[in-house]
Amino acid sequence: TKQERIVRAKGRAWFGDDKTAYRFNGTLQDITEQVIARQKIETSEKRFSNILSQSIMAIGILDGVDMVVTFANDSLLAMWGKEKSIIGKPLLEVMAEIKGQGFPELLAEVYNTGVPYEAFEAKAAIMHNGILVDAYFNFVYQPYRDIDNTITGITLFATEVTEQVLAKKQIEASEKRFSKMVHQSPFAFAILKGKDMVISLANGTIKELWGKGKEVEGKRLFDLLPELKESVFPKLFDDVFTTGIPHLENEILARLEHNGVLKDMYFNQVYQPFYDADDTIFGVTIIAVEVTSQVLAKKQMEESENQFRTFADSIQNLAWIANSDGWRYWYNQQWYNYTGSTKEEMEGWGWEKVHHPDHIKNVSTVVKESLKKDEAFELTFPLRRHDGEYRWFLTRAFPVKDTSGNIDRWIGTNTDITQQKMIEQRKDEFISIASHEMKTPLTTAKGYIELLMLSLSEENETVLYATKAKQAVSRLHDLVTELLDASKIQNGQLDYTITTFDFNNMVDETIENFQHSAKNHSLQKTGNCLQPITGDRGRLQQVLINLLSNAVKYSPKADKVLVKIEQLDNRIQVSVQDFGVGMSAKHLDKVFDRYYRVQEHAVHFQGLGIGLYISNNIIQRHEGKMWVESEPGKGSKFYFSLPI
Repeated sequence: TKQERIVRAKGRAWFGDDKTAYRFNGTLQDITEQVIARQKIETSEKRFSNILSQSIMAIGILDGVDMVVTFANDSLLAMWGKEKSIIGKPLLEVMAEIKGQGFPELLAEVYNTGVPYEAFEAKAAIMHNGILVDAYFNFVYQPYRDIDNTITGITLFATEVTEQVLAKKQIEASEKRFSKMVHQSPFAFAILKGKDMVISLANGTIKELWGKGKEVEGKRLFDLLPELKESVFPKLFDDVFTTGIPHLENEILARLEHNGVLKDMYFNQVYQPFYDADDTIFGVTIIAVEVTSQVLAKKQMEESENQFRTFADSIQNLAWIANSDGWRYWYNQQWYNYTGSTKEEMEGWGWEKVHHPDHIKNVSTVVKESLKKDEAFELTFPLRRHDGEYRWFLTRAFPVKDTSGNIDRWIGTNTDITQQKMIEQRKDEFISIASHEMKTPLTTAKGYIELLMLSLSEENETVLYATKAKQAVSRLHDLVTELLDASKIQNGQLDYTITTFDFNNMVDETIENFQHSAKNHSLQKTGNCLQPITGDRGRLQQVLINLLSNAVKYSPKADKVLVKIEQLDNRIQVSVQDFGVGMSAKHLDKVFDRYYRVQEHAVHFQGLGIGLYISNNIIQRHEGKMWVESEPGKGSKFYFSLPI
């Protein structure tokens, strides 16, 4: 059969003198097998080279002592951040950044000894786009030998594992943080494995609560704590392990043995299923907080509240409790019995529904203003009974403060004072009638005494008696006038004549006139009111006279009384200061009450206790304010302010 063969031809030409070839001779050698073998080798090498070039593993060949890069596949070039132009150049020339990182020394050792070197998760700083980037690699350095087994270079194989290493480090850091958190946590924490509930992890907090030593891991929970076997806990754990449904339990009772004694302890606990990598329930985790002291305190508080409710419901007074802003959330049973209302009707500001329509506006205003202060207050007003009748009540409200001094709530009581109110009303009617009846004969007596004095000469001794009689009648007349004013105030009938007048002139005139009767005291005035005042000149003069009279009366051993007028923004402020007996702080809020007198002074100083009551009412009717500062033995300073 015809067959193509590949031959190698060799020949020689013989030339004559004329340089013309006259003979040829040569040989033919059949080299078909050798050529086919070489082609197969080249194909294999090309295929191998392609495999190496396309491999996801980074592969390179370094030639000679200078470690010239003779081969670097795409993966290695990408890993190094280099181009193919590095082929044919020494490694340290194209990767100068590896100097000082130990890699050149490792390569030299493999080249010199022929012993391969393998490393896992080795850290290297590689230059990428002019920036050194930390990366991690698994790599192998192997000696590269020629056909006579002489080492001519190094073959390197590498895989970048930066992402895996960083992920592992994050996991390790997370596990470390978790372990630290668990063991340092104030919460009790444990992991129980399997249905037998073997303790695989328990932090110090839960070991302390269990009353056990440090070595509890590896033991079954209910072998360690046999006192819990007959409790609800085994079933709870089994339910969570079986169903995979977490379970939350608050204030659960556990009787745990501590030093041979069973101790009642309360816990807030969460039981959660613990899953392994294939999402199978592996065990149960316990997270618990001991709340024994809180539960016992709550039980004690509940017992105390029950006692309080029993007491509050048994008293005759109506009682209530409100938040710091006045929102009422509790009433005693007497309140509901009296008003015939329900809790839903009375909650918050519902109490306004049982107040008299003529009084509710004023009561609500006073209550809201009083709530802004941090001190107790009192009010009187009528409340509607369940049958529609209104009865008068005295309300006292007291603030309850927390440890920081802030108002936490208000506690109030309502006391039925209808009988006292009726007695007081009859007394006021009697005083009003008596005062009216007394005023006419007093005026007549005063007139006859004045006529008598006119008919007597100054040398007559009878004039002295007549003068003293006139003074006594004048004092009695003033007392009757005060009683009438107090009665009119109670009935809302005190008359006012409003004009615009010179306040400064009124003060000067009053001081000048009063100075004649205050022979042992010097009345000293400072300051002025530069603007006119609108009000009742006579009533305001009455206030000033009352303050001057008290100042002189209650400072018998002093020799002066100070009157000061100040103009402050849109109001004027007047003060009358004495240097007499003074009074303690407990009286300061009560001296403006009707008929109130300081007991320690009542024996030595006469009076009805209505002068300041009338004065305060007059100032309030002028939309002003009245108050006092005082110390025992140092005197008192009474103030009032009026709008300009």
